[in-house]
Amino acid sequence: MLIYSHNGTEAGVGSTFYSRRPFSYQNDMYAYAYWMTNLYLQHTFKLGGKMPPVTARFDIYNLLNCKLMGTIGTNGFPFNRDKGYSFGTMQRQAPRQAMFTLGGEFLTSSYSDPICAHDTPSRTHDGTMMGWGVIFWGR
Repeated sequence: MLIYSHNGTEAGVGSTFYSRRPFSYQNDMYAYAYWMTNLYLQHTFKLGGKMPPVTARFDIYNLLNCKLMGTIGTNGFPFNRDKGYSFGTMQRQAPRQAMFTLGGEFLTSSYSDPICAHDTPSRTHDGTMMGWGVIFWGR
């Protein structure tokens, strides 16, 4: 993963190589090898005052739009190539997708640990981070 960050803006790209995967018990059929590449760009907006920051993020999944098999063998594997193919157990990976996300954080007030019967200062937590998000998806 390669990430660049500057003044609240961050961009990253990551790529993973998946080698061919055997598809039969005798390893005479294989799913293709492929590269999976993803890209993102995000910016954190500081709203000022006591308002927590809001983050806008844009992701592209499967940037190269590879045609590949995402899962294999979900309903079992054939014994070998001669016994026939069982392509019903191969599922295509999702094509290129784009997502836009708005997210934020907020601080909760202090709370007591429910496990502790008595409230001691060591069992009180302040400033627990909670989150929210909205995802907009498209192809």
